[in-house]
Amino acid sequence: MREIVTLQVGGFANFVGSHFWNFQNELLELAEDPEADPVFKNQDLNMDVFYRYGETYQGTPTYTPRLLSIGLQGMNTIIF
Repeated sequence: MREIVTLQVGGFANFVGSHFWNFQNELLELAEDPEADPVFKNQDLNMDVFYRYGETYQGTPTYTPRLLSIGLQGMNTIIF
């Protein structure tokens, strides 16, 4: 298994990225829902690629996105 770190740089990338992560979160919830459509029970769906798995002290599973998000607030031009 390989891990993927997502880089989001700039306002538009963060806008698109927020939709991506909301979609991933919805997929994760549907995969764990016993009443969801069986199409979401795909055995090939591996959330450990985009998320770091962890547990709270109470044993509740947590998933943290592997994400680096950089906002370029106030930058009008980029000089190369």
